[in-house]
Amino acid sequence: MGGNERLDLLVLDGPGRVRELGPGSLIAVSPDGTKAFVDDTATRPQVRVLDLATGVEVARLDLDATGTQVDWLLYAGDWQGDSIVASAGPGLALFRFTGGTLRLAHVIAVDPDRYRQGVLEPRFTTADQGEVVGWAPLGDPDSDETAPTVALRCTLDGHCAAGRPHPQRSVHPISNPSRPLAR
Repeated sequence: MGGNERLDLLVLDGPGRVRELGPGSLIAVSPDGTKAFVDDTATRPQVRVLDLATGVEVARLDLDATGTQVDWLLYAGDWQGDSIVASAGPGLALFRFTGGTLRLAHVIAVDPDRYRQGVLEPRFTTADQGEVVGWAPLGDPDSDETAPTVALRCTLDGHCAAGRPHPQRSVHPISNPSRPLAR
């Protein structure tokens, strides 16, 4: 999570039953709903996979040890099959979680001058998790003006294509299951 923000994750086990999972920022939940991919960069850049039923850490990856420039991640990523995608410092970070092991598979860098706020709410668009779509505000993130946004479609080889800019609005331009678009 950008800015070293540290939150406590909670699991709602039923009416009136709340359990603390520990510190971190939820990025994605496994397709079967049993695991959470969590950013825990308050002390150093690292990610974890947690078992939601028990709170036990299943896997951990120190991002410094990967030799990349991934130094922060944002919430609202996606997990399909064994692939996880998250908004990251350079653009997008793609992880693989197989056999209890978590590894950084790809980093897709985007132009930091054009997309100063990065790629937000990335989603896999293909069954083989070979393409990701997200949205990116244009302009200065510190400006009071509302910046237009573009949809970005990125392939694992690092090629990203931008759609037409459109005015930023309160509804997210990319479909997000946790924030469904009105029909």
